[in-house]
Amino acid sequence: MSVRLKPVLPDDLFGLMNGEHLDRHLHKVVLLITVDEGGWPYAAMLSYLEVIAPDRSTLRLAPWNNSTTTANLRRNGKVSLLVVEEGIAYYIQGKATELCREMEGFPGMAKIHVEIESIWQDNALDYEGSARITTGIRFENPKMDAAWIERGRRVLAALRQARIEPTLHEVTMIPQNQVKLEGKQAQAMLRMAEALEEHEDVQNLYANFDIEEKEMEAALASN
Repeated sequence: MSVRLKPVLPDDLFGLMNGEHLDRHLHKVVLLITVDEGGWPYAAMLSYLEVIAPDRSTLRLAPWNNSTTTANLRRNGKVSLLVVEEGIAYYIQGKATELCREMEGFPGMAKIHVEIESIWQDNALDYEGSARITTGIRFENPKMDAAWIERGRRVLAALRQARIEPTLHEVTMIPQNQVKLEGKQAQAMLRMAEALEEHEDVQNLYANFDIEEKEMEAALASN
């Protein structure tokens, strides 16, 4: 039976996903479920070299940026992670946002941020007796040598880093000192600023005057 928890990773789950004991989890798998274009659940698998919990309320993922999983995340942002290991079964639901299409130094890997919205814990019911999960999904990869693991550690380090992609780049002028204007001076300056803004040769207008809102209202009323 599944029980809904607070959207905060409990101790055992956070200890599994925070990357601090990576050597214990190198061959384990996290199931990742997204929603495809037809509204069907779409399953994929991540290793613990591709997912990390930087804190108890968020996750970071590093899927391939041209994968169906990533396309699904970009389209609707809905994601569930199934973490099933010996003695535990958790289902994490969250809202995904792509922080960058390609992480610097890791061609082809996107950086996905997940805000955890709900966590479900699956426990055996009384009539199921002492039934328990004995193992999760495991994998072997002959290519997983020391260099491979070190690269994975660097991926996790890159996922941890906070990064906000700017949506607007703009150069502007900010005055170091401001001059407070009142009365007729304020009204005259506002009229001048308005005339300059309407001039076809003026693209941007910068000024260092400080005029209170009541002065602006008075200036508008006098026009």
